[in-house]
Amino acid sequence: MQSETDVSPNPAGVTLRRHGYFTLPALEAMIPDTDGRCLVENFVVAREGYGNVLFPGLTDVTGLNLDAIGEFVSTRLSIDCGI
Repeated sequence: MQSETDVSPNPAGVTLRRHGYFTLPALEAMIPDTDGRCLVENFVVAREGYGNVLFPGLTDVTGLNLDAIGEFVSTRLSIDCGI
């Protein structure tokens, strides 16, 4: 089993290490463009058994730390909008 410090960053620098969480597209599929930005159409963050959040349209996910800004817990979703 890998520890959090052993996990290699994905190409876009997005951080998501919480157990049961995933993104659509997958982290590995997020590739920065020639300007170094990673724009994702209809970006989704989800947690197995809890639900998901869709960000419609284009979202710049470059260097985004999802562990620091959002959390799915029983019956609620908490998002820090101060990023």
